[in-house]
Amino acid sequence: MIQRLQSLFLLISAILLLILLWTPLAILQIDENTFYEVYTKGYIFENEVQYSYSLWIFNAITVLMAIITIFLYKNRILQMRICIYNFILLLGLQGVVAYTIYATASNLKAEIFLQYAAILPILSAILHLIAFRYIKRDEELVKAADRIR
Repeated sequence: MIQRLQSLFLLISAILLLILLWTPLAILQIDENTFYEVYTKGYIFENEVQYSYSLWIFNAITVLMAIITIFLYKNRILQMRICIYNFILLLGLQGVVAYTIYATASNLKAEIFLQYAAILPILSAILHLIAFRYIKRDEELVKAADRIR
C-alpha cells in the first residue's frame, strides 16, 4: 500500500492539508498596530478568535478524501476517480481561500501578507494529479498483463 509511489504522493498531500488546518493563510495589516490573522478556522484579531468553519470543513473533507484514497489501492478505478474529484475540490479550495483573503482585505482596507500555507492547496492538487498519473499507469500495466494471458 504505502510502498507504491502514488500512495506516498497522496500521503504527502494529506500531510500538507493537515498543516493547512492549523497554520495562518495570511496576515492582514490595517495599521501599524492592528493585525488580523486569517486561518481556515476563522480570523484572529487581538487574541480573539472569530470562527468561520466553512473553510475548515472544506479543508477537512479534502484531507479525508486524500486519506481514503490511499486505502483504496485494490480498486484503482475508484482511486483514480476520487483522486480527480479531490483535485477539483482542491482547486476550488484554493479559489475560496484566495477570495476569502482578498475580500476580507478589501473590506478592512488592509495590506496583505501571504503566508506559505496559502499555496498548500495548489501543491496538494499537483500531488494528486501526479498520483493520478501513477495510478493510471498501474491500471494500464494490469490491463496489459491481462491481455497477454
